[in-house]
Amino acid sequence: MELIRNLDAPFTRWVAAERLLGHPFVLIDVGVQDGISTRWAALGDQIRVYGFDPLAEAIAPLEAASRPGHRYFAMALGDEDGERELYVQGNTTATSFYAQAPSRYEVSETVWRSRGVRVVPIARLDTLYADGTVPRADFIKLDCEGFEPEVLKGARRFLAESPLLGADMETSFNVSPILQDTHFWASYEPLLRRNLLVFDLRFNRVPRATYAERVRAARSGVAMVGSTHRPATCNFLFARDLVQERDSPGSFSQPPAPPSADEVIKTAMLLELYGLVDCAYDLLLAYEATLAGRLDVRRAVDILVPPTSWLGGLRLLPGRLWRAWRGFRGD
Repeated sequence: MELIRNLDAPFTRWVAAERLLGHPFVLIDVGVQDGISTRWAALGDQIRVYGFDPLAEAIAPLEAASRPGHRYFAMALGDEDGERELYVQGNTTATSFYAQAPSRYEVSETVWRSRGVRVVPIARLDTLYADGTVPRADFIKLDCEGFEPEVLKGARRFLAESPLLGADMETSFNVSPILQDTHFWASYEPLLRRNLLVFDLRFNRVPRATYAERVRAARSGVAMVGSTHRPATCNFLFARDLVQERDSPGSFSQPPAPPSADEVIKTAMLLELYGLVDCAYDLLLAYEATLAGRLDVRRAVDILVPPTSWLGGLRLLPGRLWRAWRGFRGD
C-alpha cells in the first residue's frame, strides 16, 4: 500500500545528472526491511541513506550490497537508549514492540501472532544525531508498526535542527490506552510543528473477521448486502508547502524562514517522485528568482512537463548541447 512512485521523474534525474544540488539529499528510513523504495533510484549518487531496522537478518543483505552513500543499522529507534524486547511476528514486516492480541479483522494470523521475543538495541534519533552517526535530514520515512510516535519523541532536537522537507509515514486513526488522541495525531503533531502538511494518502479497507466468515459460509447462492469496510492502515505523505509559506506565513504556528535554492529544488524533486507534478511545477515557477544562478527554471519546467513544439523541446537537450544552442543564439 505504498504511495505513488513516479519512476520516470525526468526533472529529478536531470538535477542529479547535472549535479545541481549544493548538498546531497539525505533520507532517514526507519523500518527499512527490503530496502528503500525504488522511487529514490532517480537520485543516483545524489542521495545519502541512513536505514534502521531492529531485525539483524533484514539489515545484513542491505549492508552486503555495499551501495555508496548508504548506511544501515541493525537497531530500533525510539525514545530511549539501550535495549528493549521485540515481538517477532510470522510476517516479519509486522514485527513490533507491542504485543498483539488476536485480531477482530480479516487478516493473516502471521500478522498478530508472535513467533518469539528477542532483545534488540534501541536508540534515540537525537542521540545518534548528537554523536554524529546521522546528519540533519531532508526526509524521513517511518514504518515501524505503531512505534512511530515514540521514534518522533526521541527526535525532538533532530526535528528542530533538520531542514526537514517531507515525511512518509504509516499510521491509523485508531485509539489505544497510550494513544487516546489517535495514533495519527500523536505521529503528525510533531511534524506539523515543522510545517509539514498532508500532501497525499492511501489506505486499505479490512473487513471484520466475523463478517468475512459469514460471507464465506453464505457463498452458495445466498445474496449478501454490500459493505464498505472501515479504513485500516494509512500511508501519508507530508511535505512543506513552500508556496503557501511564502504567500501566507501567518498560517503556520512556526514562522517559516525563506527556503534556500537547495530546499526548493529538493522539495520539487520529492513532489515529482511522489507523483505530485502539478505541485512541483507551481513551486519552481513561484521561486524562479530564488533559483536564478542555480538552474534555468524555464528549462526545468520543460523537463518536468515536456512541451510539444520542436523549439520548446530543444530545452530537453543534454546540458552541453543546450548550452551550445544558447551560445549559438547569443543568449
